[in-house]
Amino acid sequence: MAERARGVLVAVRDIRALAQRAGDKLAGILRLGVSPTIGPYLMPAIVASLHAEQPDLRLHIREGIPNEQARDLSRGELDMLLTPLPLAGEDLTIEPLFREPMILVGPPSHPLVGRAAVQPHELAGARFLTMDPRDHYHRMVEKICEDLDAVVLRDYEGTSLDSIRQMVGSGIGIAVLPALYIRSEVGGEDMVQRINVTGWSATRSIAAAWRTGAPYADAYYQIASRISAAATAIIDGPGR
Repeated sequence: MAERARGVLVAVRDIRALAQRAGDKLAGILRLGVSPTIGPYLMPAIVASLHAEQPDLRLHIREGIPNEQARDLSRGELDMLLTPLPLAGEDLTIEPLFREPMILVGPPSHPLVGRAAVQPHELAGARFLTMDPRDHYHRMVEKICEDLDAVVLRDYEGTSLDSIRQMVGSGIGIAVLPALYIRSEVGGEDMVQRINVTGWSATRSIAAAWRTGAPYADAYYQIASRISAAATAIIDGPGR
């Protein structure tokens, strides 16, 4: 009964928002949920461009665990979500945006750093840093470690990409970091360096989501398209 009542309240808010809508311009506050492995390095440029186009739009950006944020989205506590896939939700519209390469990095002193080519079997037993087990990132690292016969460091889980990068730089272990993060101002390769593994092709899929039938669904799609274009331009650009 509580879930049904919550659904009715969400529908009422959506109807009210639709009635107040004026033209194609967005106004008010957009509650955007983002994964902590995406938001800090991708959103600054997006926020700036959106503000230029939609000056009356305000973004309330909230980081969190993707599956928990999907629940909040269904309940009307968020308007839109930017997250790695997979994502489940019968009442959600999920729009895939881009595939992001994942880069293997280690501290400058690591014996595999600086070599032109490292064979996958040489990573057997390597110690990988990761994040909260509830996060997609953790499951991705687990799968990579399973394929390489490597080890997940469960006693040193990071709370952000920055914390993982810093722990790698201090020599605790190695890690896979998103390509866009590595190339961003908040990331970089100042304390970590790439490990060039033969045949390495790890990627992850990033998507946007919103409630199916939401009043601003077309606007959410436009925002999602802008995010996709910006990310793809960086991934395919010089220095990739």
